[in-house]
Amino acid sequence: MYRELNWYISDNRFSDIVSDIENSAEEYSLSFNGDEKEHKKKKRDFQKLVLFHAKKSGYIENMKDGVDVDKLFFAGNKINKKALNSFEKEIIKSHMYQKHLWDFMGTTGNLTLISRLALASKNKTLSSLLPLSEQEKRTEKSPISAILAEDKENVPIYLYSDGSASTLYDKNKAKLTFNTTKDKSGFDWKKTGWDPNYTIEHSDLDIVYDAKNDCFVAKKKDGTSLKDEVVRIFSPEKASP
Repeated sequence: MYRELNWYISDNRFSDIVSDIENSAEEYSLSFNGDEKEHKKKKRDFQKLVLFHAKKSGYIENMKDGVDVDKLFFAGNKINKKALNSFEKEIIKSHMYQKHLWDFMGTTGNLTLISRLALASKNKTLSSLLPLSEQEKRTEKSPISAILAEDKENVPIYLYSDGSASTLYDKNKAKLTFNTTKDKSGFDWKKTGWDPNYTIEHSDLDIVYDAKNDCFVAKKKDGTSLKDEVVRIFSPEKASP
């Protein structure tokens, strides 16, 4: 934590970032007319620097077309100053946001389970409050991560109790739950005796007694009928005379 924060609060950090990018771009531009080997080296250096700051600041998420310095910052062998300046501004803004997250890391990095649950109730996650490097450290690991590491081409498929499947591990979905065994019929099993006015509460359907057809019928909550208009659930047994 202290090492990361110290990187951001070093003297002239943000102005140095801009200077490094501009100097590297200028060196690459000048190398177009020089030795081919040196030219390739300057391109690698510039691309490596751009990629480093794009990843460290999190701005890489906005670079959907990848990091191609020739395409992004050059027109032939000339620097596209407007594009380079725009990139520098975005990189600095992204770095400053990461610094802001590090400033509060002493608090957000130690939130209790109660605080994390409170965030979840507002559809927020702890990771959204953490710097990128901390997010990576706290990424949920699959219980078979060691097996997957042995062969990078392995593609896992996780099956969850809610019937869903994914190639991504979800700790919350992986928790054992008995929700699938929960009664969803809508019947009140504590009720005794026969009541022709009895209705069944269901999340999607209204189920009521149809005296004309002497059966229970189900209709959608919006009032429209089901595919067969009337679904006969069951007919009550008539009492013996």
